[in-house]
Amino acid sequence: MQNLEEFHQQMFSKYRTELARTPACVEFVTSDWCIRPRTVQSDAMVYSMFLDEFVREIFNSLNGLINITRRITAWSRALVGLSEEERIELVHETIDSVATTALNAPYAIRSRFYFAVAHLSHQANKFTMEDLWVDDLRLDGEIIKQDAHDKAKGWSNWRKLNSKLDLVAGNKFKTATDDFRNKYNHRFSPHFELGLSETVKRIPSHALPTAVQEAMGVQGISKSDSSRFIYAFGGTPPLKIDDLVRALEDECRAFTGC
Repeated sequence: MQNLEEFHQQMFSKYRTELARTPACVEFVTSDWCIRPRTVQSDAMVYSMFLDEFVREIFNSLNGLINITRRITAWSRALVGLSEEERIELVHETIDSVATTALNAPYAIRSRFYFAVAHLSHQANKFTMEDLWVDDLRLDGEIIKQDAHDKAKGWSNWRKLNSKLDLVAGNKFKTATDDFRNKYNHRFSPHFELGLSETVKRIPSHALPTAVQEAMGVQGISKSDSSRFIYAFGGTPPLKIDDLVRALEDECRAFTGC
């Protein structure tokens, strides 16, 4: 391979050319729908300040996902025609960190929605419940989806928003990315473009396809029998950047429905 410095300069120039040709997969979002009065009563100040921050942060996160998807699309086009050695170098130097951030983003943004909904609904409930309202929302670091549901279930739009958020970072995305986010944060994640991971896997016998169970003489194992395992050798193939682009574009479209 040529001088590394020259190679990366050429590849970045190629990437920038491809980026200029690559439109965003969906329109960038704006917060101009969120119109508040110029003056706010003191008892609504907490809600108002939460709303300002949450709208800004979530919309910035959404636009960040749209933009990083566009960037990965440009890098996928820049990879075309490169040798294996050149692809390894480019993935290691640039694409790995960008793709890792992108694949963690949908789950993170969805969690931010739940956090925002929990706080905003909790504050809004103060005005409908009046003397019955109790400041019982759990600590910020402990807030999960259930808290958003508990605080927002009395508001008419929550069911629609919740159903839309259920489409984000769901089973389709997990399958397309081989559950990258979970493996990256808790185990060992697949590589990008080249290289195997998980060369040995410990698998419950009941999780094997029926034909494999029969071939190994372990058919009929029930899910309740957790004592039977097999060790599978071979490894998990790498995630291809082109496939990631399609999966991320689907997530961007799912978020725009929220």
